[in-house]
Amino acid sequence: KRSQPGVVVALVVALVFLRLGPLRQAWRGPWSGWWFVGFFFLSSSLVVVVDGWCDEWTGLPEKPKALTCGVLWFLHVTKTGGTSAEGLLNHFVRQSNGTWKKTEFVDAKWDRSTTQADDQWGSLHPVLNDEAHPRLIVVQHHRAPGLGEYLLAEVVEPLKAHLRRKGCDLVLTTMLREPVSRTKSGFFYLKGRPPVPFLSSDTLRYFADRVADAQMRYVLYSLRGSENPMSPDADSYRKWVANGRPAYDRDDAADLPRAIAVLDHMDGVGRLEEFSAYTRFLAITLGASHLGQKHMRKSDHSGYTFSESDEAYIRKKTRLDKALYEHFCRRRRRRRRRRRGR
Repeated sequence: KRSQPGVVVALVVALVFLRLGPLRQAWRGPWSGWWFVGFFFLSSSLVVVVDGWCDEWTGLPEKPKALTCGVLWFLHVTKTGGTSAEGLLNHFVRQSNGTWKKTEFVDAKWDRSTTQADDQWGSLHPVLNDEAHPRLIVVQHHRAPGLGEYLLAEVVEPLKAHLRRKGCDLVLTTMLREPVSRTKSGFFYLKGRPPVPFLSSDTLRYFADRVADAQMRYVLYSLRGSENPMSPDADSYRKWVANGRPAYDRDDAADLPRAIAVLDHMDGVGRLEEFSAYTRFLAITLGASHLGQKHMRKSDHSGYTFSESDEAYIRKKTRLDKALYEHFCRRRRRRRRRRRGR
């Protein structure tokens, strides 16, 4: 389907070009109609390329299954709307009158500084092991080991098998975001703090270097492999990366298919640009009519205007994230246009 705004823009562009400069004579001549048709379809094609970059998101199932018992495991990738999604999950748990519980996956054997969260996770083992119909929401965020590097094979899959023996299940899910938009949002979010003490082109490039392809790395290695803004405890996470090297020194191109495989393993991958569709998926999965409304938290984007070179630099640093994001994009209009040309 072609959007009405796209057609309107195409018409305006065609009319503007036809009324300018040397085209004015052609517009008045006998071939004016063909000029108009040609420019209309040219400009319309350009609009399709822009509007049709991701016509349809394929990361969510058409008919999600309700999770009557088991675990909803949510990987909270930074700056993708995860805080808003988690807020809705918190509201759901409060309204469930104790039938659902929620925790963050953190364990002291991975990070000794988080004993309180470790105790919380440890206290839920009886819930998973002893209750006939456990209902638990697990949020994996900064201080957990990487999903692709460790948790998927060592924790998630064994837990899913255990739950299925009970007649329950585990639903694994996350959200992504268009990479350039995500980098800009993170840049403004961290302003005034390392590594963005102030807003400038230099600090933008410094920041973009350190969050290059951050969504791909977060899926595999969690925060320490994705952003690493000179965190004092970053060294404690190196053991979770092959050869003892931090993830940002790895061969990124080799990591892309691994990250795609992890996402393909999930039951639902949403995107911030269609947040309401993702919350519907969560609601159906949890057996709720809806999860309520959550206003998206937005960073203050004042104080800096991105130049064309800034945009190009961000695109260069997020090219693998773009490929990861596009893995769930369907461009129906582009394919339809090619078929007509055959």
